[in-house]
Amino acid sequence: MFKIMFRIKALFSLLAFGFVSVVTVNTVSILAFDQSAFAQDREVRTRPKQKATPQMSPDVFALYDKAGIEIEDGNYQVASEILDKWQSRKGLSSYEMAISYQMRGFIAYQQEDLSKAIVEYSKILQFPDIPYATTDSIRYNLAQFLSIEDRFKESLEVLAEWFLYQPSPTAQAFFFKGQVHYQYGIELDKAANTKRQADQQFRLGVVDVERTINMAIADPLVTVRENWYQIQSALYYQLENYSKVRDVLEIVIVKWPRPKYWVQLSAMYSELKQLEKQLAVLDVA
Repeated sequence: MFKIMFRIKALFSLLAFGFVSVVTVNTVSILAFDQSAFAQDREVRTRPKQKATPQMSPDVFALYDKAGIEIEDGNYQVASEILDKWQSRKGLSSYEMAISYQMRGFIAYQQEDLSKAIVEYSKILQFPDIPYATTDSIRYNLAQFLSIEDRFKESLEVLAEWFLYQPSPTAQAFFFKGQVHYQYGIELDKAANTKRQADQQFRLGVVDVERTINMAIADPLVTVRENWYQIQSALYYQLENYSKVRDVLEIVIVKWPRPKYWVQLSAMYSELKQLEKQLAVLDVA
C-alpha cells in the first residue's frame, strides 16, 4: 500500500488512486471496427463558477495535521479517535466536515473495507460548496469501489454523473466505463429473463471500449493496452459477433503473437465454418 502525506496542498488528491478492478477474460481480443455504427454523442454540462476554496480554522487544522500523521504511520485507530473528536466539535463548516469524511473513507480503504469507504465518501457529495475537482475525484473513485463490490448498476449511475461534467475524459476513463458495462452485462446474462438487457450493456460497452482504443491510437503518448482488446473481444463474443472477433484477431496476432490467440482464431474460424483456415491456424498454434 502506498502512503500519502496529508497536507493542505494535497488535501483532495487522496481519492485519485487510479485503480480499476481487473476483469480477466479467456476469450479473444479485438480492435475497433465500424466506428460509425457505434457513434455516440455525449452530453457535457457546464457548472457555475465557484468561490475560492474555504479554509480550515486553526484548531481544526491542528486536528487534521495530527490525524494525517497517524494515518501516514498506519495508526488508524488513533486517527479515528482524533476524527471522533474533530466531528464532535460544534460550528464545523461543510468543508471541514467533508475533509473528516474523506479521511475516514481513506482509512476504510486502507483497511480494505470498501463498503465503509463508499458510505464515507458518499457523505461528501451532500455538501454543495465542495470544489468540483474534489467531487469529480470522489465520484470516479466511488464508481471504482462500487464496481469492485459488484454493484455494477450503481457504479454506472455514478459514472454517468461524473461523465456529464468531463469535457475531455481520458481513454482509461472510457475503458473503465466499458468494463463496468461488460461486468453488468455478465450479471444480467446470468439472471432469468434479462438477456435483452444484458445485450444492451454489451453494446454500450463496445461503444466505450472502441472509443478508448481509437483515442489511444490517435495519441502517440498513450499506449494501447492488451487488456483493452480482451474486454473488447469479450463484449463482441457475448454478442455472438464472431466475424468481428475473427477480423480483429487477424490484426491482434500481429501485435501480440501469443499461442492463445492462434487457438482462439481457430475457434472463430470453426464458428464461421471456415474449416481450411481453422486447420491452418491450428498448425501454427
